[in-house]
Amino acid sequence: MVCNPETFDDEILLYHREEDAKNKAKELTEAHYLAGVAKLVDDQLLAFYTSLYLMGVNGLSVNVGTDQEKKSPAQRSCSPSEYEGSRRRKDDRGES
Repeated sequence: MVCNPETFDDEILLYHREEDAKNKAKELTEAHYLAGVAKLVDDQLLAFYTSLYLMGVNGLSVNVGTDQEKKSPAQRSCSPSEYEGSRRRKDDRGES
């Protein structure tokens, strides 16, 4: 979790590519932050996003420092009903 210097939001950094995540973790570690990289699979997403809410995280920054950078308020990232709906659509198509 990092504090956004402009908005003072507590943000989590998410990356789609493992290499980008490791590079950012190294950069943060060199700046004396505690940082780590973890891979999430579909079955873990609901619990992960719920834990962010419980920790008070109010922002998600995706792919920071890459050509695909995006920021979003955490409240709008994923609700349980949206997550379950997307899981049902995948199940209907035979995806896992």
